[in-house]
Amino acid sequence: MKKAFSMIISVFLLLNLLSVNVASAGKVDSQSEVILQLKANEEQLKILNSLDRTDMTLYEVIREVFPKEFSKLDRETKIKLSMMRYGEQNNGDGVGIFADLTYGSEITGYGNSLKFWSYNDLSWVSPEMWVESKLIDDDTGDIVEYALEAATYTSYLEAGDIEDPPTGNYRVHGDHWWLYYDSLYNDWLWLHLVSHTRTFSYVNPYE
Repeated sequence: MKKAFSMIISVFLLLNLLSVNVASAGKVDSQSEVILQLKANEEQLKILNSLDRTDMTLYEVIREVFPKEFSKLDRETKIKLSMMRYGEQNNGDGVGIFADLTYGSEITGYGNSLKFWSYNDLSWVSPEMWVESKLIDDDTGDIVEYALEAATYTSYLEAGDIEDPPTGNYRVHGDHWWLYYDSLYNDWLWLHLVSHTRTFSYVNPYE
């Protein structure tokens, strides 16, 4: 599978590398293209909370929770998703590639609402990035809001939303994936890191 994945990535890069420009001031490359944008509704959140994602891939999660959107993805994207496993993450305290990136999750009040988001912020353009942001009820552990964004050739990507959940305590968990060139393996590889926020107490004024 890794060999097939590497071949696909190599062909993809050969076709596109010459058209890549330096990231613009807005931190989104002019050649960037959205791959996928997802927001979970109530029924999809129920399915998401029923899954044990510890050893699942993003391929499996999107297939189970968003079957309609999954069916529209091309074969190349599905192969890449099958390589993106939740249980595998790199140590963000390392050097080299880690010195050139910022990633994280945030949660804050936004007027009478609550705003949450997760982001990738690089000093270089990645051929492809995915960000998954989950708003979690800190008392129950349930995911109450879910957002995902994926795009090609960009140095910045953010997923999140503004919501009015019930009064309670909330936190955000982010999963961050992007392609980077590993000179040791002479190949493009997926980097996966996770982020967490502090607990945020929110009072819904509309209740």
